Formats: sequence, structure tokens, C-alpha cells
Amino acid sequence: MTAKRVLALVTRGRGPGRPYSVTGPGREVAEKMLANGCSRATVAAALGISETAFAAAAGRDPELATAIERGDGALETELVGHLLQHARDGNVTAAIFLLKAKRHFRDSTPVEPKTDKPNITINLPGAASPEDYARLIDVTPDPTKPKGQDDGCNA
Repeated sequence: MTAKRVLALVTRGRGPGRPYSVTGPGREVAEKMLANGCSRATVAAALGISETAFAAAAGRDPELATAIERGDGALETELVGHLLQHARDGNVTAAIFLLKAKRHFRDSTPVEPKTDKPNITINLPGAASPEDYARLIDVTPDPTKPKGQDDGCNA
């Protein structure tokens, strides 16, 4: 009977708070996963730790931080390479995107705000008295006026 050997990707510390440390093989896994487009949360889950523990381990371990940068950089290099190939093949959208993203190209000049602001004055009438308001919203016909007399509402 042979014993199975398990490769430790993460170790647990012994001090207060018992912080996690990512081992050499764990750093390789993280770098490869990031280079393949996985998120940091996915990498942390694959290592068996939380995303915050992964970030804290990267803050304590410069080798892990470098592996993360290399993984992210490899993915960016690959994506830019594909985009550049599309631009060279005549894809105008890819070319414009590359110019804007990598060379900060602007296809128009920035619009400068005008210093002369318009001056608009709105005069509102004073508040109506309760009697005037009631007269305004009253829609019942006036019994003192004969039927058919023009009340000013018909144009």
C-alpha cells in the first residue's frame, strides 16, 4: 500500500490571527490561473482560502505579489497581442480601441466649458388666496348665467 502525497498550496501560521502563507507550488498555481483569466476570488478558492486572506498573503509575501503581477501581465500581453493582430488584419474598431487604451488617443478635442453662463430669471406670480384657488378649480356651471351664454371658455 502506497501513501498518497498531497501537495500543500497553502500553510497556516502559528502566531496570533494565524495568517495563511502561499507555498511555492501555490504561487505557481496562482500565476497560471491569473494568466488564464481567472479572477483573484477564483484563485483564492482554488487555494482553499478567502479572497481577503489571499490579498493579505500577497501583502506579506513579495514572491506571491510578483507571481500575481506576472500572471496579470501575461494575460494582458496575450490579449493585447490578439487585439493588435485584429487591428493589423484591418479591424478598425480594434485599432481605435488600442489607440485609445494604450496611447491615450482622442478622436476629438476636449470641449472647453464656456465662461459666459446664461442668466435666466423666472418670475412666478404670488400665491392665490383660498377663495381665488377655489374659484379656479370649481367646474360646476354658474346658475346665475343663462344657458348658452358664452363664459369665455369657448374659443
